[in-house]
Amino acid sequence: MDHFIKQIEDSTGFSVIYGEDVKIKHPVTLDIHQHTVSEILSKAFKNESIVFEISGNHILLRERLDIKK
Repeated sequence: MDHFIKQIEDSTGFSVIYGEDVKIKHPVTLDIHQHTVSEILSKAFKNESIVFEISGNHILLRERLDIKK
């Protein structure tokens, strides 16, 4: 997760905010070029219990509450 977040921050200029409870269960490998930040995050979290919100230069990640564990 940390590598993916660092890649997003370095490539886009956004700051990503998330808590300990936000974890990606599967490895994420995406071509982040020629895609919007929203597209990248949607694809990365497609099968995860993570939702995101973009506000200004910040991306907030949180656990989706409607997913059963």
